[in-house]
Amino acid sequence: MQSSELPVLKKARPWYKAIYSSVLQQNLRRLDVAFKNFFDGRGYPKFKTRQRFKSFSYPPNQVKLESNKIYLPSIGWMRFFKSRNIPDGFNLKTVTISLKADGWYVSIRIENKDVPQSKPKDLKQVQAVVGCDLGIKKLLALSNGELIENPQFEKRQSRRKAIRQRRASRKKRGSSNQKKAYAKLARIDQKIVNQREDHQWKTAHHLVRLADVIVLEDLNIQGMIRKCRAKQDENGKFLKNGQSAKRALNRLIRDCSWGNLTEKIESVAAKFGSICVDVNPKFTSQKCSHCGHIEKENRNKERFLCLNCGFLADADIQASINIGIKGLKTLGISQSKLLMVNQKVTPKPEMTGSSDREISVSLEIEPGNPQQLNLFEWVNGEAIPC
Repeated sequence: MQSSELPVLKKARPWYKAIYSSVLQQNLRRLDVAFKNFFDGRGYPKFKTRQRFKSFSYPPNQVKLESNKIYLPSIGWMRFFKSRNIPDGFNLKTVTISLKADGWYVSIRIENKDVPQSKPKDLKQVQAVVGCDLGIKKLLALSNGELIENPQFEKRQSRRKAIRQRRASRKKRGSSNQKKAYAKLARIDQKIVNQREDHQWKTAHHLVRLADVIVLEDLNIQGMIRKCRAKQDENGKFLKNGQSAKRALNRLIRDCSWGNLTEKIESVAAKFGSICVDVNPKFTSQKCSHCGHIEKENRNKERFLCLNCGFLADADIQASINIGIKGLKTLGISQSKLLMVNQKVTPKPEMTGSSDREISVSLEIEPGNPQQLNLFEWVNGEAIPC
């Protein structure tokens, strides 16, 4: 009905005639998808003002492509940087033009119906399973002992960003110089997004090449970054609730972008037929994978030391092993297929009747896994690093 009303709308608002008709129809399709998401419980659509409306789409068979030139209806031919060649046999589908801080981008969807759809692997075909623990200092800790560091791209650009924010705020409000200053500031944010997404795609492809099944944590990220509740005394005076200290942690969590990372891992896994499983992370950082003992004191920052059997390991790797074991139980796969660090445990001194001073726990790392070896001694019942 709204598509049929477009000619009437063009007469009422003549500037609509400058917009290609198919682009207007595509926007109505976007609105239809937004309301379908709303009825599925994903939030009411937001009105797009001119400042927030930064992309438009062309339907299939409307756009022409020749080498590094593209033809857009009602706009004409223009050159663009071609990041990759389109494979033979693929047809152009929807073309989306979007405006970002560092310029205009064209995104082309291609399709080849002759290419078979990738199907998830059968559980009998699974050869390797890897558990992944999401973190802040270490973006991912894998059950095979590998640690993927968090580059913290936003923290790297924090000083430059603060300088440009200060410069933009000092410009005359509404002036051309202020617009230029804020444009430079937006380019820093765009650079951070590009760096983060590139690192996430590379990480996702690395995990898919590593194992057939990827087990992830099902984290409540919105709950983790939620503000602390206000505290008041009997007279109604507000007390300190730790929110100022939590701001830095929230900033680091947002810089990790766990939600986008898991979406990319699931997307790449579906592309190559791998299986991606989300499990409840409850007690995974407090449980000993050797004896199954659960205690809060087992973990001390980045160190895991079981108070029951004396098992010593990196806390993040220990959590990733427990996450992998949970995923195996969910799928009903044998634990022998989980990629794990080669570990050996020596009991605590009181269990063996040995002397008061003895190196009682050792951790062997397989060749090729970048993991530091930490040894501890038991002195009067306490673990002391040596």
